[in-house]
Amino acid sequence: EVLRRRDSNTWRARSADDDILAELRRVAELPGDTPLSGSFYDKHRRSGALSSVRIIQRFQSWTTACAAAKWSRTDLMTWVLRFIDDVGPGASYAAFSRWLREHKDEGAPSAQTVRNVVGTWTDILAAAAEHRP
Repeated sequence: EVLRRRDSNTWRARSADDDILAELRRVAELPGDTPLSGSFYDKHRRSGALSSVRIIQRFQSWTTACAAAKWSRTDLMTWVLRFIDDVGPGASYAAFSRWLREHKDEGAPSAQTVRNVVGTWTDILAAAAEHRP
């Protein structure tokens, strides 16, 4: 029962994060503020959407939240799968982080961005297994 509730809570948190990131992307596409500021977001967010302060609490910083909003889960999983193809499935999160930094000039996201969108390293590896063709 505890595991079922934990999995349910994890799913809800991920679903809520997806909604937050979608709202950030929506407001970021509006004309008038580049890069997206918290005050612009608060002025244009939909009723019921989290405030910039709550988003900062959830993602640890406004910059981190905005970075996470730039990437779709599919985009991020493409990088994870490239990493696994290069390094192997048993590699660590630290190795993943180093690998992404080495590919920064190709437009790679940060490891923390992947974590913010997908979840823990265990979640990331499980999602990679699901995304394999």
